[in-house]
Amino acid sequence: MPALIDRDTHESTVQIRVWVDEHDWLHSVFRSPRNTAPRFRLGDLLSASITIALRDAERQKSLVSYLDEEFSTRDQRTERRTVHVWQAQFDLLQTAHRASWNAAPNPMFDLDHLATACVVIARRQPDALNELLSQARNNFIARRPVEGRRVLLS
Repeated sequence: MPALIDRDTHESTVQIRVWVDEHDWLHSVFRSPRNTAPRFRLGDLLSASITIALRDAERQKSLVSYLDEEFSTRDQRTERRTVHVWQAQFDLLQTAHRASWNAAPNPMFDLDHLATACVVIARRQPDALNELLSQARNNFIARRPVEGRRVLLS
């Protein structure tokens, strides 16, 4: 029987919901022929979207503008899908959730609203597919332990 490898133990993930239209776009990226070696799953792609949208002040302003001007007019009964994100990106999402623009007296957007908006911001970037896959790859590399992963031993 093969021995366990380091990859069998990994950082924790957090379950979060994202609206169905944005989930469908992430799923189309997952199925894209450009998503290869490694093939990133929905959680990797949503985590990459979060990193892209919250990367710098300019994109954060775009996120807030989108939430205020467009997201707030969408049907709030929209169906959601569940996706697991990596803890590091969930922490970024929580920081945004606790930001002053999302605190009283301003209206409050929930975590699923923010995650959905992050997908929209990532999707609006020039060359969105390549940027998303590149960020997913960067996130993957950042999660790797310093000594690297061991190979499967038989």
